[in-house]
This record gives sequence, structure tokens and C-alpha cells, in this order.
Amino acid sequence: IYLPTCTPTCLPSNVPTITPTFTQTMNPTTSAPSLMPSVVPSQKPTTKPSTMPTFRPSITPSYPPTSSLPIYSPTYEPTINPTFTQTMNPTTTAPSTKPTNKPTIPPSKISSSPSRKPSSTSVTQLANPFERTPNFYVPFTFQQNLQSSILTAATASESARLNAINNVASAFYVDKKSTIQGPNGLEYHLKDAASKETKQLLMIGIYNLPNRDCSAFASAGEICCTYNPDGTCNFLGGGNCAAGIVEYQTTYIDPLYELLAQYQSLVEIVLLIEGDSLANLASNAGNPRCGSAATTAAYSAGIYYAVDRFKDLSVTMYLDAAHGAWMGWGDNLSKLTSVIVNVMKGNIVHLRGFATNVANWQPVGIMCPFQSNDGVRNLYCTNGQNRANDPCCADPCNSIPNGNVANNELNYINMLLHSISAAVPGYKPHFVVDTSRNGVPNSRSDCGNFCNVRNARIGLLPTAVTAKPDLVDAYFWMKTPGESDGCTQVLPDGTACNRFDAKCASVDSIGTRAGEPRAPQAGSWFDYQIKLLVSDPA
Repeated sequence: IYLPTCTPTCLPSNVPTITPTFTQTMNPTTSAPSLMPSVVPSQKPTTKPSTMPTFRPSITPSYPPTSSLPIYSPTYEPTINPTFTQTMNPTTTAPSTKPTNKPTIPPSKISSSPSRKPSSTSVTQLANPFERTPNFYVPFTFQQNLQSSILTAATASESARLNAINNVASAFYVDKKSTIQGPNGLEYHLKDAASKETKQLLMIGIYNLPNRDCSAFASAGEICCTYNPDGTCNFLGGGNCAAGIVEYQTTYIDPLYELLAQYQSLVEIVLLIEGDSLANLASNAGNPRCGSAATTAAYSAGIYYAVDRFKDLSVTMYLDAAHGAWMGWGDNLSKLTSVIVNVMKGNIVHLRGFATNVANWQPVGIMCPFQSNDGVRNLYCTNGQNRANDPCCADPCNSIPNGNVANNELNYINMLLHSISAAVPGYKPHFVVDTSRNGVPNSRSDCGNFCNVRNARIGLLPTAVTAKPDLVDAYFWMKTPGESDGCTQVLPDGTACNRFDAKCASVDSIGTRAGEPRAPQAGSWFDYQIKLLVSDPA
């Protein structure tokens, strides 16, 4: 399986070494992985990146994975020389299907009322939840879907590569009301996680705002400000979304609150709040679907209510903040900061921080020395000498010459930190970075192409061992590998896709070349994609 990694000598002394089930042979002329790739020209990303997935059920194995993978070094984000070879352990076999029996928890273990945090305590003052609870819960749906791909693997090597990620954690999304307590929904996952011998960390995606995914089509939601006759959202229906906001609060957030209150002491609960939402308000105000009074009210009031409600629980919250290849352009970052501060008001201190790199992505990279003339934009890589010689300036999206100095996610996070901290004195946010498909920096002809990218590969394993532990709490798979980003214009069954997004017809997207299968709806399992994600780089 392809993963960016490093030599054992660059691991910190306090991180246990996991014996891998396969070996890697580096190019004999290379003593260590190259730090970053050479620059590949790319056009400036356009509007919004991808969509968050639509998830379903899930069970629970132990973590770390039993089929172990290389450990990431906190010192840098290396890129393996593409000429290396990997030999899977020939004795590796596909795992047996997990039992589907639902777990039971003694009623006495479940709390009927929430344990409240002291109101004067800021979440940012608490410990990193990924360090506090290093047992990361693995959703059953991912394992179940992965099993179907293992069973249809073309070779033993492909089967072993898929098996190697069977116990790797990812987020579970509550993308509709029925996922809260429905079959194999959040309630089951919380109960299952709570039944484990060791406390589990479960990341939950809160993702159901009215007029959701306003700048794209692939992940339109179920709650609308104005409904069309067929139940879909009329984004141009006018009004202030009063009814949609009440629906979101009373039929989605309130039931979630009641459920989370029962498990807050049994499970380490981490909440990822509403992907792409505030970034869309910041950068896509000119799009009438996003800039309307209804959508603006829905996103602003909805997110404020969610954080205000959940702040009384023993949970950790990260608000989605897009990624550097989107928010680094022009004045997008200052606009995003203003939107976040205006929406959150005093409740911003109840956020542990922000989640980035989820909907679309770029390399984690290396954080550059901070040199700024405005306290926010880092100009270090605009110096020609630094850009040519320092690997922290590696720029696979060719962003820097076009005005975006957030050329990797660590540089973006550093700028976002400075921007938010300047706007809210005394508040220091922390970050979680998605690494589910950014293993190859040069995977696209255009970094604005996010949908089912054929040359994308999985990145670093979920871990609290990061390059900047005082700033980045974890790398995590917040977008589950193998979940479709969106459908092709014609679905695999031959019918038209009613949520087709033009980005899913990009030259980089699976389904646009002869011999490639059509892509299913966003969130559906995409067997062809997962097999590419675990393969060697093209």
C-alpha cells in the first residue's frame, strides 16, 4: 500500500514502532525520501472544492490497525521517491467478516443527563482529545464496504493492500435526521464504542444545514429554506429561512444533543461542524445560491445554535475551515475570519479549533518560517531564493506565483491561526487536518478538481503525532476513502444523476476515460476508487 512515511530514525522516541506487514525498498540511489515534489504547473482553483460524504452505518474494531502501516514522523511530510517498490507480506490474508451482532451496554453505564463543563472553562484550554483517548473508533460501514472490495480484489496483493486499512479510523457523518437513531446510525455507533474495553474516540460529522452545499450539487441536503414540489431545495426561493432554521434546530440538533448527552462520559466525542458552510459564505457571496438572505441566515443561525447547544456537553468541537488552496486566494482568508467571528460571537471560545483539508485537499507539507508584513500572510516563499531552495515552499498547485501563499496545509493553518488570533485576542485555536487522499501531491492537472480523482492516493494514517503538536491536534481521515465524492452524469445503473456536479466530469475524475466505470452518488461506496487509492502512484 502506498503511504508517505519516513525512515525509523526520524520517529520520536516516545512513539512505538509498528511492525508492518509489508516492506518498502527505496530507490538505491536515495538515502531518504525526498521532502517534497518538484513544482507542477496548475491553474488556479476555482470556486468550491468537494462535498462531504453521505455516510451510513458502522461497527468497531480496535486501533491501531492489526494490519499495520508505516508511522509518520512529526518532523516533516516526506514524499516517497516514485521509483521505489513495495512487497506485500505473502502470508497476508483477507480478514474474516466482522460479526454483525449489536453490542449491549449495561443500562447503569448510560447517563440520562449531561455532565456539564464549567461554563468558565474554554475548550481550547483542555487537552488534545486525540492524545487523551488514542483509541480511534472505526466505523462498521467502512469495514463492511471494504470487505466487499477485498472479496472482489483482482490479485492477492490488491487484497492485502485493502486489508491493511481495515482497522483505520474515519469520521461518521450524521448527514440526515434518520442517521441519528436509525438502523446502524449514530446511536448504534455510540453504543458500540461505549461497549469497548478501552475508551474510544469517535469523530462525528455534523452535516445537515438548511440549503446545504450551496455552491455545488453533489451533496445537497434534506432540510431546505424553501422546498420544491419534489422535496428538493429551491435555493432561490427568497425569505429568511425561519422555518428551515427551526426545523434544523428542533429535528436535528436537539435530538443529537439528547443522544450525545447519554454517551459523553463513555465515549470521547469529537464533533466536526458543518463542512464548507462558512467558507461558502466567505467566498461565494456572488453565487445567489450561497449569497441569498435565506442561505446566509440558515448557515449563520444554524452553526451558532449547534455550537451553543453542544458547548454544555463534554465534547470537543472543530469548525470546518476549508483548506489553503481555496481560502488562501485573494482576501478569502480575511473574509472567512470575519464570517467565523461574526457568526460565532462569544461562542468561538467553545471551539477547540478548526478542521481543514476535508472537502478538497492539498499536501500537509512543511511549515515555513513566518515572515509577514500584515501579521497574517506569510511572504517567506515569495522570495525567489526561498521558493527555489526550501522544501516548505514546494508548490504542487502552483499557487504562490498566482497570489496564494498557502501552498500547503501547515502554512495555511499558520496563517489562519494568526488571522483568528488577531481578531479574537487570547484565543488560540488548534487544528485537525484531513489526510485521507492527499498522499500524492501531484495528483491533478488542476487543484480545483476534487471529485473522484483517479491519481489520488491515501495519505497519513490518523494519529496525534503531528509536525506541530502545539498547533495541530491530529491528522485524521475525516473524508472516508472509498466514499464517492459525487456522481457521473449517468449513474452506474444507467439512469441520470439528479445531483451531478460539473467538477465530477473533470479530466482528473474517474469515469471520464474509456474503460472507467461510472461513479455513484456522493457517499456511496465506490469500489473502483478505493482500489486506486491504495495502489502505487500512477
